[in-house]
Amino acid sequence: MLVNRFDKCWKAASGPLSTPCHIWQRSTRRGYGYLSVRGTAVRAHRFSYERSRRRRLRLGQFVLHRCDTPACVNPKHLYVGTQTKNMEDRKARNPFTGSRNPFAKLTESKVRQIHQRRRLGLTLREISELFEVSYETVKKICSGERWGHIHGY
Repeated sequence: MLVNRFDKCWKAASGPLSTPCHIWQRSTRRGYGYLSVRGTAVRAHRFSYERSRRRRLRLGQFVLHRCDTPACVNPKHLYVGTQTKNMEDRKARNPFTGSRNPFAKLTESKVRQIHQRRRLGLTLREISELFEVSYETVKKICSGERWGHIHGY
């Protein structure tokens, strides 16, 4: 029954002929496709990889995308790796730096303003309230841990 349900969703995932990606058309969260397997939410690309290879992955193994498209379930675009490898690949490709990140609440201009206000002596709490972001976000921006490509000087 599970395989039949996935097959039905797989047919809906086939992308336009101009792209080799197969985009998941059903339930998504943060750009990733999901399906329910025995009452548990499972990422569609992981399920697609396991199904195409006819083997289950171990705990701690991740299914990574060669295509940098989270909703893609094309097994040819997927490979097994670690969370560290995933972060290294992401950093190397850098597809969503700064305001190009679809989840970014700030722009490069606002990050420069945050640095400027910090130099003027405003506290991290004051800045976080002014820009409507968390204290931690402002702290990480000012330390260079986040938005490190925007320099504060």
